[in-house]
Amino acid sequence: MAVEWQWKVLIGLGALAALLIIILVPSSYADLDYYEMGFVKSKTTGSVETDKVYQSGRHWIGVTSTFKKFPADFHTLDFPQIRVFNKEKLSIALSCSLQYVLREEDLYLLHDTYDLAYAPIIESTTLAAIKSAAPFYTVDEYRLNRTMVDKGLSDAAAKALGGICCRKGCEARGDCKPGCLTYSSCKKEDKGLFAAMRYFQLQNVDLTPEQQTRYLTRVLEQEKKDTEIFLQREKLTRKNIEQERLLIENEAKEIAQKAAADSTLIVAKATAAATATTENARNQGLQLLYSTLNITDMKHKNSMDYLRTLVQGQNNVYVGFQYMVARP
Repeated sequence: MAVEWQWKVLIGLGALAALLIIILVPSSYADLDYYEMGFVKSKTTGSVETDKVYQSGRHWIGVTSTFKKFPADFHTLDFPQIRVFNKEKLSIALSCSLQYVLREEDLYLLHDTYDLAYAPIIESTTLAAIKSAAPFYTVDEYRLNRTMVDKGLSDAAAKALGGICCRKGCEARGDCKPGCLTYSSCKKEDKGLFAAMRYFQLQNVDLTPEQQTRYLTRVLEQEKKDTEIFLQREKLTRKNIEQERLLIENEAKEIAQKAAADSTLIVAKATAAATATTENARNQGLQLLYSTLNITDMKHKNSMDYLRTLVQGQNNVYVGFQYMVARP
């Protein structure tokens, strides 16, 4: 009987142990969804172990522990209407949205600083950063250069969320933000709100009716001023062009007169040269004629030259021994 009773006790204890294992082992696991991350938290004391961040999946953490969960996916902030003053002290209304994630490497700082109440603090701080950056841009830049405004507001929001520190391990990945401090040298105050902004959208930019009227009036006055400046420049340009035209015409006249004088000189020189050549040929011809006819007396030479000149020069003149008669 004693042996039988001992076996029953052992079987009962084994069954109890098996039951405990069946109950406790599954209870020692805890799940994190794909959009969650968290720290291990004691169910009995409420203390949180922040030395390790657990990602999505099923983890063995013990029966007396659970997860203190944080979102691992995107947080979206919508600012449907932000009233600010721009660089020209005009009141404008703009709307924008952004998406950010919590930095896994800084989640323990977020937990120790804000616990789970971080969302409204991040929203108000980001809004203040956007309002602080908005006055650096003019109405024209808001209207015509939205890319520049978008980048300025985005940089301000990103700095408020993530500070000036590089992401942990970005050197190895090659995606460090230009000008950021290395993660190992960053202090807590350099890390902003321990979040990282991923996207920013600048949406509507509106002026109030009063501001639109003021802006249009200012633009109209500027256009009138620009028109007057243009007219003055146009008059000055016309005067300069007229002066240049007169100078060119005078220069053209001088060139034409010089060309005419040069032409007259060239003609005169050519005529003189031709005359000299003709006279030289005539003299040579006369010398040949005198030599052929054996004329040596100067009187005879002059008479021969005179008669040749009369015959060659006037077709309507008769030459006789006593007189000259014009042909009727």
